[in-house]
Amino acid sequence: IQSKTNRTANAVTFGVGANYRTNVNLGNMESQLNIAARVLDIGPAIESSSNVKYDLPTSAQASADLSLPLSDMNRLNIAVGGRYFLPKDATLLTIGVGAEYTYNNIVSARAGYRYGENETSLITLGLGLNIKFISIDAAYSIANDTDFSMFHMGLTARF
Repeated sequence: IQSKTNRTANAVTFGVGANYRTNVNLGNMESQLNIAARVLDIGPAIESSSNVKYDLPTSAQASADLSLPLSDMNRLNIAVGGRYFLPKDATLLTIGVGAEYTYNNIVSARAGYRYGENETSLITLGLGLNIKFISIDAAYSIANDTDFSMFHMGLTARF
């Protein structure tokens, strides 16, 4: 890790998690439920070259999502999750909810909202396109007045 002030620090972290996936029958729809929990960025504090120590952004995360096949051509995914950052001087709770509509396994539209303490809430919007083994994804995060909005673009090749 190197900052703009030319301070250098090294860190080793690890994470651990568990995932449970099962099929559920909702009326006449065979849906899939996924529940996950993990702890991320576990490790000792980072010490910079100027002997200043910083706690890692260790966090605990839990989430659940439900995939609903509305028809042969239409699918709706709904997700909810939360993350709690554990450093002593920088605790933070975020809770999010989102949905994704997919048509014919080709085009997806996504929307979500993340509530965050300390003015870290934001709205997300996105689109996805799958053609054979290539996926193109775009997302826009609309932040509050004290943070900045971001545009994300992704390209994936599946082999």
